[in-house]
Amino acid sequence: MSGSRTGTPKDPVQQRVLRVLVFAQILGGIGMGATLSLGALLAAETSGSSAWSGMAATMSTLGAATAAVPLATLARNRGRRVSLSTGATVTGGGAILAVTAASLSLFWLLLVSLALLGAGGATSLQARFARYRPRRLRHPWPGPLNHRVVHHGGRSPRPQPL
Repeated sequence: MSGSRTGTPKDPVQQRVLRVLVFAQILGGIGMGATLSLGALLAAETSGSSAWSGMAATMSTLGAATAAVPLATLARNRGRRVSLSTGATVTGGGAILAVTAASLSLFWLLLVSLALLGAGGATSLQARFARYRPRRLRHPWPGPLNHRVVHHGGRSPRPQPL
Protein backbone atom coordinates (compact mmCIF):
# COMPACT_ATOMS: atom_id res chain seq x y z
CA MET A 1 0.00 0.00 0.00
CA SER A 2 1.48 3.32 -0.95
CA GLY A 3 0.39 6.38 0.89
CA SER A 4 0.88 9.22 -1.56
CA ARG A 5 -2.42 9.71 -3.38
CA THR A 6 -4.84 7.22 -1.87
CA GLY A 7 -4.44 8.40 1.69
CA THR A 8 -3.44 4.96 2.98
CA PRO A 9 -0.58 4.79 5.49
CA LYS A 10 2.88 3.61 4.47
CA ASP A 11 3.82 2.41 7.93
CA PRO A 12 3.18 -1.37 8.36
CA VAL A 13 1.91 -0.80 11.91
CA GLN A 14 -0.67 1.71 10.65
CA GLN A 15 -1.69 -0.71 7.90
CA ARG A 16 -2.28 -3.40 10.51
CA VAL A 17 -4.29 -1.00 12.68
CA LEU A 18 -6.40 -0.06 9.68
CA ARG A 19 -7.08 -3.73 8.85
CA VAL A 20 -8.08 -4.42 12.46
CA LEU A 21 -10.45 -1.43 12.44
CA VAL A 22 -12.07 -2.55 9.18
CA PHE A 23 -12.50 -6.09 10.50
CA ALA A 24 -13.95 -4.73 13.76
CA GLN A 25 -16.44 -2.61 11.78
CA ILE A 26 -17.62 -5.68 9.88
CA LEU A 27 -18.06 -7.73 13.05
CA GLY A 28 -19.64 -4.78 14.86
CA GLY A 29 -22.19 -4.31 12.09
CA ILE A 30 -23.16 -7.97 12.24
CA GLY A 31 -23.35 -7.80 16.03
CA MET A 32 -25.56 -4.71 16.05
CA GLY A 33 -27.93 -6.28 13.56
CA ALA A 34 -28.12 -9.43 15.68
CA THR A 35 -28.66 -7.34 18.80
CA LEU A 36 -31.73 -5.66 17.36
CA SER A 37 -33.35 -8.74 15.87
CA LEU A 38 -32.53 -11.27 18.58
CA GLY A 39 -33.05 -8.69 21.29
CA ALA A 40 -36.61 -8.16 20.10
CA LEU A 41 -37.27 -11.89 20.17
CA LEU A 42 -35.73 -12.24 23.63
CA ALA A 43 -37.69 -9.25 24.95
CA ALA A 44 -40.94 -10.77 23.77
CA GLU A 45 -39.99 -14.15 25.23
CA THR A 46 -38.77 -12.99 28.64
CA SER A 47 -41.50 -10.39 29.17
CA GLY A 48 -44.29 -12.72 28.14
CA SER A 49 -45.78 -10.15 25.75
CA SER A 50 -44.88 -9.23 22.19
CA ALA A 51 -45.74 -5.63 23.03
CA TRP A 52 -42.35 -5.32 24.78
CA SER A 53 -40.33 -6.45 21.76
CA GLY A 54 -39.71 -2.86 20.68
CA MET A 55 -37.80 -2.21 23.88
CA ALA A 56 -34.79 -3.97 22.38
CA ALA A 57 -34.25 -1.24 19.81
CA THR A 58 -35.18 1.45 22.34
CA MET A 59 -32.69 0.30 24.96
CA SER A 60 -29.96 -0.21 22.37
CA THR A 61 -30.48 3.32 21.06
CA LEU A 62 -30.57 4.79 24.56
CA GLY A 63 -27.38 2.92 25.41
CA ALA A 64 -25.62 4.29 22.33
CA ALA A 65 -26.80 7.81 23.07
CA THR A 66 -25.80 7.57 26.72
CA ALA A 67 -22.35 6.18 25.94
CA ALA A 68 -21.49 8.57 23.10
CA VAL A 69 -20.51 11.63 25.15
CA PRO A 70 -18.52 9.79 27.85
CA LEU A 71 -16.64 7.84 25.18
CA ALA A 72 -15.89 11.02 23.25
CA THR A 73 -14.69 12.71 26.45
CA LEU A 74 -12.53 9.72 27.22
CA ALA A 75 -11.08 9.83 23.71
CA ARG A 76 -10.26 13.51 24.09
CA ASN A 77 -8.70 13.15 27.55
CA ARG A 78 -7.01 9.74 27.40
CA GLY A 79 -6.86 8.86 23.71
CA ARG A 80 -8.83 6.91 21.13
CA ARG A 81 -7.35 3.56 22.06
CA VAL A 82 -8.55 3.85 25.67
CA SER A 83 -11.97 5.03 24.54
CA LEU A 84 -12.45 2.25 21.99
CA SER A 85 -11.20 -0.37 24.45
CA THR A 86 -13.56 0.88 27.14
CA GLY A 87 -16.52 0.84 24.74
CA ALA A 88 -15.67 -2.68 23.60
CA THR A 89 -15.35 -3.85 27.21
CA VAL A 90 -18.74 -2.38 28.14
CA THR A 91 -20.27 -4.01 25.08
CA GLY A 92 -18.72 -7.35 25.97
CA GLY A 93 -20.16 -7.07 29.46
CA GLY A 94 -23.54 -6.36 27.90
CA ALA A 95 -23.26 -9.51 25.81
CA ILE A 96 -22.47 -11.61 28.87
CA LEU A 97 -25.43 -10.06 30.71
CA ALA A 98 -27.71 -10.72 27.72
CA VAL A 99 -26.84 -14.42 27.76
CA THR A 100 -27.39 -14.49 31.52
CA ALA A 101 -30.72 -12.66 31.20
CA ALA A 102 -31.89 -15.06 28.50
CA SER A 103 -30.91 -18.15 30.47
CA LEU A 104 -32.56 -16.87 33.67
CA SER A 105 -35.54 -15.30 31.84
CA LEU A 106 -35.04 -11.94 33.57
CA PHE A 107 -36.62 -9.17 31.52
CA TRP A 108 -35.15 -6.26 33.51
CA LEU A 109 -31.63 -7.70 33.17
CA LEU A 110 -32.19 -8.09 29.44
CA LEU A 111 -33.08 -4.39 29.19
CA VAL A 112 -29.91 -3.41 31.05
CA SER A 113 -27.82 -5.69 28.84
CA LEU A 114 -29.36 -4.24 25.68
CA ALA A 115 -28.45 -0.74 26.86
CA LEU A 116 -24.87 -1.88 27.45
CA LEU A 117 -24.84 -3.52 24.03
CA GLY A 118 -25.96 -0.20 22.61
CA ALA A 119 -22.64 1.23 23.74
CA GLY A 120 -21.19 -0.92 20.97
CA GLY A 121 -23.01 1.25 18.46
CA ALA A 122 -21.36 4.38 19.83
CA THR A 123 -18.00 2.62 19.88
CA SER A 124 -18.47 1.48 16.30
CA LEU A 125 -19.29 4.97 15.12
CA GLN A 126 -16.27 6.33 16.96
CA ALA A 127 -14.00 3.67 15.46
CA ARG A 128 -14.97 4.72 11.95
CA PHE A 129 -13.11 7.97 12.49
CA ALA A 130 -10.21 6.56 14.50
CA ARG A 131 -7.76 7.02 11.65
CA TYR A 132 -9.06 10.39 10.46
CA ARG A 133 -6.84 13.29 11.47
CA PRO A 134 -7.58 16.61 9.82
CA ARG A 135 -4.53 18.59 8.77
CA ARG A 136 -5.85 21.88 10.03
CA LEU A 137 -9.14 22.76 11.60
CA ARG A 138 -9.77 26.46 11.18
CA HIS A 139 -13.16 26.73 12.87
CA PRO A 140 -15.26 24.05 14.51
CA TRP A 141 -18.46 24.95 12.64
CA PRO A 142 -18.65 25.69 8.94
CA GLY A 143 -21.15 27.99 7.37
CA PRO A 144 -23.36 30.75 8.71
CA LEU A 145 -23.17 29.58 12.32
CA ASN A 146 -19.38 29.81 12.18
CA HIS A 147 -19.64 33.31 10.76
CA ARG A 148 -21.91 34.40 13.62
CA VAL A 149 -19.76 32.85 16.35
CA VAL A 150 -16.34 33.87 15.05
CA HIS A 151 -17.06 37.29 13.58
CA HIS A 152 -19.87 38.57 15.76
CA GLY A 153 -19.27 36.94 19.14
CA GLY A 154 -22.33 34.68 18.79
CA ARG A 155 -24.72 37.57 18.12
CA SER A 156 -26.45 38.10 14.84
CA PRO A 157 -24.94 40.95 12.90
CA ARG A 158 -26.91 44.21 13.07
CA PRO A 159 -29.12 44.76 10.08
CA GLN A 160 -27.91 47.46 7.77
CA PRO A 161 -30.29 50.32 7.04
CA LEU A 162 -31.69 50.36 3.53
